[in-house]
Amino acid sequence: MVQHQRAVPIHGLMAEFDNPTALVEAADQARRQGYTVMDAYSPFPIEEVNDALGLKPNRLPLIVLLGGIFGGLGGYGLEYWTQVIAWPMNIGGRPFHSWPHFIPVTFECTVLGASIAAFLGMLALNGLPQPYHPVFNVPAFDRASRDRFFIGCRQDMHDAPRYEPLEASSFFTDTSSARTLVANTVSRNPLADSDELLYTGKINGQLANQFPMAVTAAVLQRGQERYNIFCSPCHGRTGEGNGIVVERGMRKPPSFMEDRLRNAAAGYFFDVMTHGFGAMQDYASQISVEDRWAIVAYERALQFSQHAAINDVPDDKRADLDRPEAR
Repeated sequence: MVQHQRAVPIHGLMAEFDNPTALVEAADQARRQGYTVMDAYSPFPIEEVNDALGLKPNRLPLIVLLGGIFGGLGGYGLEYWTQVIAWPMNIGGRPFHSWPHFIPVTFECTVLGASIAAFLGMLALNGLPQPYHPVFNVPAFDRASRDRFFIGCRQDMHDAPRYEPLEASSFFTDTSSARTLVANTVSRNPLADSDELLYTGKINGQLANQFPMAVTAAVLQRGQERYNIFCSPCHGRTGEGNGIVVERGMRKPPSFMEDRLRNAAAGYFFDVMTHGFGAMQDYASQISVEDRWAIVAYERALQFSQHAAINDVPDDKRADLDRPEAR
């Protein structure tokens, strides 16, 4: 009968050595390479391992000190309660509160309290008792108590450092903390390479100041609808950066009416919506490519509305400007 053996999940990496010198050297090199979650196993204590692993002083000495203090106070208090309060005895005229007579018991209780604190503190700080640990799955690990030396390392993803958006990192050679999408893996849009302007807002790698489609009334209407949903909470309905989120105390975004943004290429706004900028997150997963361009067109309309001249108004529409509702 075929027996199926359940695969044991990988917990970490372990190395075996036959002498303590190699163990200390390996621990030191691993720490220099950035590994922090490590432990060494030896048949006998090795003082150099603590420095090689980069271990900091633990709280066990403080726990032992507190245990000794409370043990001594408890012993002295027990003597006082017994000899002075509960069962006072007049022995040869000696005073009931004779502190030299209390010293032996106080000393013994101090040692007892420190010993108990050391034992319980050691168990607590080491997470013991631990009936099972993944290192027990290593066949040769039982020799760690006899004649072999082991070092194990484990690095979880939740131990990774946290970075702010656009923050530099010394870990990667390009000094960027964010990683670009891996090519030809998970393609979110298989046509992205077919039209550079449509999908990136660029032409030959440079931000373009043109639209990949005709800007019609339907496009502007769609852009206004998407803008009011995704953009107006921060940028406001008029694009001046006074949205309801800003009114509640959040950081104010720049106004679209600034000369810097009025003179920016249309592809710049598309690129910011696609990849995010500063405190603004990217909206590539929430807004389609076509809708992003529609929003850019509507933002251009907002900019134009605040800086339009009378000559920009058609002749048959200029009379409408004199109506009260147009003011």
